[in-house]
Amino acid sequence: MSSANEEPRWLNFVVPTWVHTMSIILVTLAAVIVAGLPLFCIVDATKRTSQAFSLIDSNKTLWIVLPLVFPFLGAAAYLIAIRPRFEHVHRRDA
Repeated sequence: MSSANEEPRWLNFVVPTWVHTMSIILVTLAAVIVAGLPLFCIVDATKRTSQAFSLIDSNKTLWIVLPLVFPFLGAAAYLIAIRPRFEHVHRRDA
């Protein structure tokens, strides 16, 4: 029988250094994506004119505020729904 002060056997292992390093890299990468994606969308929306947003029947203020309030969902919605519409309008006008 084991005494009350002993740790269970499954806790008696050492995490390899590369696992620790990879976990740090993955957490850092996730943080950069979570912070950078909304920032990219906000900068992209602010660089476009209000007239460009009216051409695609959208609101510039909405797409600046939405990634601030809902960072990942707002940024994903902007990249999926709005940004391709700008490309379509740009190609149509050219």
